[in-house]
Amino acid sequence: MRRIVSGAVALLFLLFLPALTGRAAAQDAPDHERTSGRTVYYNGWGGLRLGMTHQQAWRTGMVSHVYGHCAPGYEMRPAYRDRGFVVWRDRRPAPFKVQEIVVRGADDRTVAGAGVGTTLRELRRLYPDLTRVTGASEIDNRPGRDRKDLWIASASKKWGTLNFQFAYGARPGARAKVEMIVVSHRQEVYWGC
Repeated sequence: MRRIVSGAVALLFLLFLPALTGRAAAQDAPDHERTSGRTVYYNGWGGLRLGMTHQQAWRTGMVSHVYGHCAPGYEMRPAYRDRGFVVWRDRRPAPFKVQEIVVRGADDRTVAGAGVGTTLRELRRLYPDLTRVTGASEIDNRPGRDRKDLWIASASKKWGTLNFQFAYGARPGARAKVEMIVVSHRQEVYWGC
């Protein structure tokens, strides 16, 4: 009888240990609470990093096992689908690798505080080394095709580049707002799928 009681006490202790350490709340929290406000880095977003294999990306909890139909690679988990996605590099026979990360969620911010909705004026203050606003056609070696274009301004470090992308149209002014952030190894524009 004494063994049963002490075993039951030990079992109760193990069941309540996560609550005592504060881990139960994080594990039981809804997806929107666990995932809000991921940091965007020069080489990643939250736990995702450029160059990760699909297996490494799965382990972050941000990428699903669902294969995408728009482009080769895997979709984000439901909690992240409206906030961003991964552009995969498909090199056979090697596994898929994260080539670009596109962030379009307003809750996700860079370490300096920039995100979707930040104005070009604010970007220049946050990133003194920000490039001039460049048209996508110039980046893709097709300069001067049209006065309307996709536009980006970039900030780079040796491990990656933050590309702040603005709306398609005329060259953005100081009040123009960032529509998405493209994380890549170099200056890059995301045209869409």
